[in-house]
Amino acid sequence: MKTFLGCDWGTSSFRLRLVERGTRRILAEQAEPTGVRHFAALTPPERAARLAAHLADRIARWPEVGPEVPFVVTGMAGSSVGWQELPYAEAPFPLDGGAAVVSPRTLPCPGGRQRPGLLVSGVRTKDDILRGEETALIGWHALAGATKPGSDPAWCLLAGTHPKHARVREGRLESFRTFLTGELFEVLRKDSLLAASVAAPADDTLPDWEEFDAGVACSQALALSGALFQVRARQVLQHVPPAANLWFLSGILVGDEVRTLAVPGRPRLHLIGEPARVALYRRALGSVDPGRGKDTLHDVSLTAAIVAGQEQLLTRHAGGLTP
Repeated sequence: MKTFLGCDWGTSSFRLRLVERGTRRILAEQAEPTGVRHFAALTPPERAARLAAHLADRIARWPEVGPEVPFVVTGMAGSSVGWQELPYAEAPFPLDGGAAVVSPRTLPCPGGRQRPGLLVSGVRTKDDILRGEETALIGWHALAGATKPGSDPAWCLLAGTHPKHARVREGRLESFRTFLTGELFEVLRKDSLLAASVAAPADDTLPDWEEFDAGVACSQALALSGALFQVRARQVLQHVPPAANLWFLSGILVGDEVRTLAVPGRPRLHLIGEPARVALYRRALGSVDPGRGKDTLHDVSLTAAIVAGQEQLLTRHAGGLTP
């Protein structure tokens, strides 16, 4: 059975998966909050050594994985605060993965052998950057099938902590815009004046859609700063419970972000993310742009897209693997 090791190493999280090639079935998985910022205080040489050792140690927890199984590392590990800073590939960026900037890596295995692998960089335009999302877009393209030449453009909304709105045409990433929606949400709910007006719900709590919808509507009626202060005003004047106010805050931020997508004649929109986060975007889009038909919205799992993208990158750059 042919397999590969896919490492999605972000700023705050580390995910390692053992994946069956072809089927892209996840055979084993590890996840922990040891993102690259966990190693940020180290000097670049120390950080490179520690990240390599960390990855080798986590792979060693699966002793059945032989040294011939390659690995691919995507995300922030290829940044200035990661394993090694790699230059960005430039848009327009073909989504077959062939133009990705990669660097061959090896990791020690028991018995003195070396495991081959790749470190992958990100993509830039003249005024924006991303690392990691290009892998999800490569995977989305592989899962969706090659775009026919001359076809209409599509938009992909990658619903993460730093959401990206990406324009794709004829199998290429043409442009994108980054938003700080998820990070703003965390900062505002923990470290701002609004912190006393919101409270995090239990992990299994369903969204309060009425409050979320109210937040989306508020984001359309007021400028962002004014809409945000309504979180505080509602708690003081209307005694809105903090847990309900949290969903109001979420609606404001997501609603403000997606207003840029509410344009008549907007082409297909693919929502790439984990189901709970995608559900928020789908709901907000339905409020902000009610004329958009459901047939123009397509959901793709972020995990599935990343796994497919990592497989494609290994396939396209197999000749660059160091034995």
